[in-house]
Amino acid sequence: AEDVVTKLVGSQLTVEYFEDTGFTEPILVPKKDGLGLSVPAPTFYVSDVENYVGPERVVDVTDVTKQKDCKMKLKEFVDYYYSTNRKRVLNVINLEFSDTRMSSFVESPEIVKKLSWVGNHWPDDALLAKPKVNKYCLICVKDSYTDFHIDSGGASAWYHVLKGEKIFYLIRPASANLSLYERWRSAANHYEMFFADQVDKCYKCTVKQGQTLFIPSGWIYATLTPVDCLAFSGHFLHSLSVEMQM
Repeated sequence: AEDVVTKLVGSQLTVEYFEDTGFTEPILVPKKDGLGLSVPAPTFYVSDVENYVGPERVVDVTDVTKQKDCKMKLKEFVDYYYSTNRKRVLNVINLEFSDTRMSSFVESPEIVKKLSWVGNHWPDDALLAKPKVNKYCLICVKDSYTDFHIDSGGASAWYHVLKGEKIFYLIRPASANLSLYERWRSAANHYEMFFADQVDKCYKCTVKQGQTLFIPSGWIYATLTPVDCLAFSGHFLHSLSVEMQM
């Protein structure tokens, strides 16, 4: 993915840089220094997530083999995570925790706060509550896979791997690829077909422990987890790619 993923240090992620480049390609930041990103120490475990979010919290869990979602109490999922004999591959990818005690451990990268519409332009007295799209916890066991998708509303995303690693398969949002994607998604058996086989280029990017990946609006991507992984992420809408959003 070297020819499409830009490697930068945290201090290079300025509003000026994003405006100059248009943020059209993914960015990988090998160390979090200079990003203004706060996350717990790598000694933070899945059991700590349970403690700070609350064992009774109901979470969406994906059964990877079936690519189907079910609901489960966090404590049930954590018991599964620590069990020695996991019969299924289960994955938690959209645990939004900004209203929990864990929120104080995680702050989005500074550039996200500076660019985000929701953070900067959502009126405090708006009739619609401010959308919660800022802090997600991902608990993925080995062999977890999230199929190709575009983030809702064409939002951009950031991912930070606290423990383990994640492999991203990235596809440009060229009009031909987007048409193929729409057709693939509407096929009843799309989960049986590997979407990357239908496009001319799919880029693989491995994000290791301590690294942060920024994915621009509209990119089509899938993730594979080769080892147990704990990560944080967020989505954000901004002014650099209005045509890809909404």
